[in-house]
Amino acid sequence: MIIPKLGLLKLCILFEQKSWHCIRLFFLFTLLVNCIGLTYAQQTSVPLSIRVGVIPSENLFEEHQADKNGAVTYSGYFYDYLAEISKHTGWLYSFVKCDSTETLREKLRNDEIDIGCDPFTEENEETTASEFITYHAGTKCIGMYVPSNRPQVFLDGMNIGFVKNSGTLEKFETYNEKFGYDYVPFIYENIANARQALKDNEIAALLTSNFQKTPSCDSIMVLSPQPFFFLLNTNITLRQDFRLAQRNIALEIPEFYDMLSQHYFGTDYEIVSELTAEEQTLLQSGGIRTVGLVNNSPPFSNWNPETQQIEGIFPQMIALLNKNNPSLRLRCVVFNSVEDSVKAFKNGKVNILLTANYMRGSGFLYTRPLLISHDSICGERNALQNKNPIITVYTDRINKIRYLQHNFPNMLIRRVSTQKEMYDSFIDGNTDLIMDIQLSVDYHSRSAILQKRLNVLLTTPIMQYFRLAIGPNEPPQMVTILNKCISSIPNKTAADIALDNTFNIKTQRTLYEFVHMYFTHIISALFFITITFLGFYIRHLLNRNKRQQQRLMTDFVLGIGNRLALSRKMDDLNEREAHGAMIMFGMNDFKSVNSAYGQSNGTAILQEVAKWLRENYGQDSVFRYGGDKFLVCAEDIDEEEAYDKALTIIERFSFPWFVRNVSYIGTISTVIILFDSKNEQSFKNITSEIDFSYTEAKRTAKPLVFCDSTVSSRFTRQVDIIEVLKNALSNDSFTLLVQPLFSVKKQKFCAGEILLRLNDKRLGNISPGEFIPIAEHTGLINPIGLMLIDKACKQMREWIDAGIDIDRLNINVSVIQLMQIDFVNKTLEILNKYHLPMHSLCMEITESVLADSPAHMVEVLCELQDGGIRFAIDDFGTEYSSFSMLHQLPASSIKLDKTFIQKLDNHQRIKPMIKGIINMAHELGLAVISEGVENKKQRDFLVNECGTDLIQGFYYSEPIPFYQYEHILRMQDEKQFEITH
Repeated sequence: MIIPKLGLLKLCILFEQKSWHCIRLFFLFTLLVNCIGLTYAQQTSVPLSIRVGVIPSENLFEEHQADKNGAVTYSGYFYDYLAEISKHTGWLYSFVKCDSTETLREKLRNDEIDIGCDPFTEENEETTASEFITYHAGTKCIGMYVPSNRPQVFLDGMNIGFVKNSGTLEKFETYNEKFGYDYVPFIYENIANARQALKDNEIAALLTSNFQKTPSCDSIMVLSPQPFFFLLNTNITLRQDFRLAQRNIALEIPEFYDMLSQHYFGTDYEIVSELTAEEQTLLQSGGIRTVGLVNNSPPFSNWNPETQQIEGIFPQMIALLNKNNPSLRLRCVVFNSVEDSVKAFKNGKVNILLTANYMRGSGFLYTRPLLISHDSICGERNALQNKNPIITVYTDRINKIRYLQHNFPNMLIRRVSTQKEMYDSFIDGNTDLIMDIQLSVDYHSRSAILQKRLNVLLTTPIMQYFRLAIGPNEPPQMVTILNKCISSIPNKTAADIALDNTFNIKTQRTLYEFVHMYFTHIISALFFITITFLGFYIRHLLNRNKRQQQRLMTDFVLGIGNRLALSRKMDDLNEREAHGAMIMFGMNDFKSVNSAYGQSNGTAILQEVAKWLRENYGQDSVFRYGGDKFLVCAEDIDEEEAYDKALTIIERFSFPWFVRNVSYIGTISTVIILFDSKNEQSFKNITSEIDFSYTEAKRTAKPLVFCDSTVSSRFTRQVDIIEVLKNALSNDSFTLLVQPLFSVKKQKFCAGEILLRLNDKRLGNISPGEFIPIAEHTGLINPIGLMLIDKACKQMREWIDAGIDIDRLNINVSVIQLMQIDFVNKTLEILNKYHLPMHSLCMEITESVLADSPAHMVEVLCELQDGGIRFAIDDFGTEYSSFSMLHQLPASSIKLDKTFIQKLDNHQRIKPMIKGIINMAHELGLAVISEGVENKKQRDFLVNECGTDLIQGFYYSEPIPFYQYEHILRMQDEKQFEITH
């Protein structure tokens, strides 16, 4: 994994530098590394074919005549042995027939064969042991010459015999420091006693330096035939330096032993799954049985001080037993240490001991037992032979099972092939013992089945040593009864899992074997091809990405940079700490060009302008700012040079643009803004300042606006006001006032106009004339308008509930609000929210709204009127007079602009105009509100001579808070408030 990671890292760096020369060097380096890897792999790879010398003999190795296809077949124990090895390693074998033992060994010496099979049992050469490693299988014992520096057998769980004072035990302890075998030493007074113990199966192996012939190795190991059943009457001789002997393949292939197990042991096993009547009676008469647990043994048992209960796998196991078997009544007793629990168990204070600790010295099964009986803890090794226990074993080591079978011939052994089956027998089965003697326990350290059944998350491997011990006062049948209570054993025997003993040795390479042998070569080639392909693919992606970026940053119509390109340009300028100026200009009234000459001619004119800009200022410095607006970014110029460039552009527009027989002469509004590294500005801030300055240029009709300190201060104030608006909206800090409307007919206040005020600690009072246009420009007017409608409706609801007589409240509505698709629906929702009649709200719109989009506005107003909402035309009679549309509008009233009222005192000719407007409105059925009335003379004229309907102005009241107007309305209803004219 190091080479691929290093390669990809270097590849990324090289592509970043865009250096193909470095990339070629990297590929050569990768090839060199892979060649070194291939050479090393060839030196360390396993042999493809193993040459086997055989002396043909009956049952060991037999050659059969060629079949109809011409293929020679073989059979026999030795052939089956090699076939099983081939199954696990993929090795191929070639057989060389030898006529005698001497010929076979001569071929071994001359390196003509790698392994030899000799059917004869006699050993005559004194030098054989020093020259070869010999496995000898006799009818009574297995003799094996074992050099002290090389392990040939696995000794876990074995009882091994040693002769006292022979020095062999000390040698073996030194030898075992490297391998850590867990064995039990048995010391005998002399060699005769040791041999007798081996014959009586008291020990599985005898290690002595004084047994038969003594070769050049340190000791001879003689093994009982029970744990290691090899080949009947067969010697297998291997060269001492051959890899196969070092790996000891024969002892690592458990299936080979299974193949021979039927011949040696048979397959008949008795399965008992139901409790007998005697066992049932015995169980019920026993009463409550105590189970000893040890605290602080997670995940098995641990005391929880919060719940005051013992928790873990063991308590849940006991609860499961009690639940599924009412006759079995178990109760937990907790001890603080293993010693205390064992002491109480031996003294009979607890009936059953459940512990997760491995107790050495028990004399029985030092191979990770999960469940054992009390007798093994007490050291009574042979007591189980009289109880006919049933044991479930999980292992891939057949020698372990042979050891159990021949040490405990009365024990019924059920072998399982998976850990899942073992756990199922523990939870649901019928077994007296459950043992896990799998050598590589780390791979099977946790069981999903056990976790699911016990509802416990195992944080440590379940393969710890834990045992269930039955107390000495319990009946002997308790082991069987307790396991039968768990459930029934799955209907499987050792015969069901016996492997098929039919094997075929491959004589030709398959595709899998070819790939296996040349795996390193193939992987290296694929790696090199992948890196090469990746290089070209990344280059393709970089080029494609560059083209895509170019398309994204180019205006498709004009062929110059767009706003995105301008943003990237700004980032680049900031990074390089450059200085210069940006000149933005827009073509005034360009819409008329499209209307007069057509869209295509208008586009052609813009293309001609873009072409002139590219030719004079460069492709990378010209951008389309939007619509008919362009921007020129000039670096390394000062204010005077920027001013000259702007004048050049303005002067060019004083000459006609000739496109398609069309001559265009127009004016532009131009903005100049300087940038430098000392005042780093983001793209958003600069464009916002440009937009503000351009609006100023359009508003003042100036051809050129320099974004100086004055403009910047106005822009800064606008930004501050935007922030104040946002804060006021989120904090609900707007001030709402109401200016009363006086009804001439009713001679009392009957309505009011809601007015919005904004105050800031830093900016002070901000007039509506200043913050309303900003709110409209930023879109904040929409949430502000909905907030104003909601508060007005809420106040109206409170006044109606309080019994106050008021007709309606007027609210000013912006054109931006009316353009919103959902404005009508949201307004109606607010009215319904407060259960107000629709006529409680009157919206005031200016004539300018109607002038912007008359057809759409009429449609929206009609929709509002259909919902029951009334509206009034505000500032009627100003520059946007719409007398021609008045008869089409579903308005209920008009408001005379206060500029008419203010001119009454000094301009007598205004009076006929006011009278004419009011008379016309009355003729159309519209009420008239006179706004801005400040004195009695104005009031008398409007009431007595013109017949106005409602009066609003300082003559009656200035804008006041809601609570003051409520007080006036209450006093008015109680006849305690009199209005004097």
